Amino acid sequence: MHTYSVDMLGNVVNGKPVQYLNLEMADLKDLALKQLQAGESVWFGSDVGQSSIRDKGLWHWMRMT
Repeated sequence: MHTYSVDMLGNVVNGKPVQYLNLEMADLKDLALKQLQAGESVWFGSDVGQSSIRDKGLWHWMRMT
């Protein structure tokens, strides 16, 4: 399990730093479900830049393969 942050992400005055927690998918699903069942929201980040065709405003999963 590793934590990550992105430089200049969440750069809001008095804002809390954003940290990402890299988990196995099974653990992520289990924890997200428990959080939802407790009435809490789930926020996640995902690096989708590799799959984007930014100049056309498109995202395509095939670009990842």
